[in-house]
Amino acid sequence: MSFPRILCAVGLTLVFGTAEAAPPRGTPLFIELPSEVIPSDLGAGGFVVLGSFFSGRGLMWLPTSGVIPIGGRSGVAISRDGKTIAGNALDARGLENAAIWTGGQDWRTLGSFTPNAQPCDLLLSATFGASDDGKVLVGLGWNGCRIAHAFRWEESTGMVDLGSTTPGRASRANNVSGDGQVVVGWQEEFSGFRMGAKWVNRIQELSWSRLRACPSIQPTHRASSTACCQVSVVTVPPFLVRASHTPADVVWLLDNHARSASASATINSSSSAFAMTAG
Repeated sequence: MSFPRILCAVGLTLVFGTAEAAPPRGTPLFIELPSEVIPSDLGAGGFVVLGSFFSGRGLMWLPTSGVIPIGGRSGVAISRDGKTIAGNALDARGLENAAIWTGGQDWRTLGSFTPNAQPCDLLLSATFGASDDGKVLVGLGWNGCRIAHAFRWEESTGMVDLGSTTPGRASRANNVSGDGQVVVGWQEEFSGFRMGAKWVNRIQELSWSRLRACPSIQPTHRASSTACCQVSVVTVPPFLVRASHTPADVVWLLDNHARSASASATINSSSSAFAMTAG
């Protein structure tokens, strides 16, 4: 089976400049990477490409040396200076872990939230992003197949479980700010819908914060407050709601989303309540 070649734009002018340097001038030079590789990140001002082979295993690519296999399962994130690489690798038990490349084909696996955490099938944790200096990693950790939570890792704390604000449901960290302080990802709701989420100091904020459940109303009770509206589902994709929407707009969006939602995403359609805050 032939795979399309993947093109990676690498600006070779001023590639050795600092992170704060002005963008390079001139025409970008497109360099064709070898076939059957998947780029995932850039470091050292675009001089180092991190990625994985289609068949698995991490790799680096430099214009001066070409492809350099680095082992592990996949390369995910590289620091801005190109010196620290994070990804995923197998531990001694054959379980996939979030991991840090230590040179050659060797990786340091990071485990999960607790030393005795159980895998889900062969998955224990996975890296999804890293800070600019590569010292903070974020991703998904497991403790059995019933607990899958976002994590934040750094040397001084180890892997920290960011938890789930919906009991029994999953969360995941997809990336982290350059300074390692703000983690972003998603939180799964009871219906299975995934909401955008942000964690700062382990405190979660959901992207639908402008819509919140009436504190005294459960989904099985009819709303009695004028601040609430009757809808057939209790979650709405956050991209449907903008700060510029008026309360009437939001009611319309809620109602239409409820009408088009699948039966599996509905909860007590005759009496579900949802709260709305204006402004």
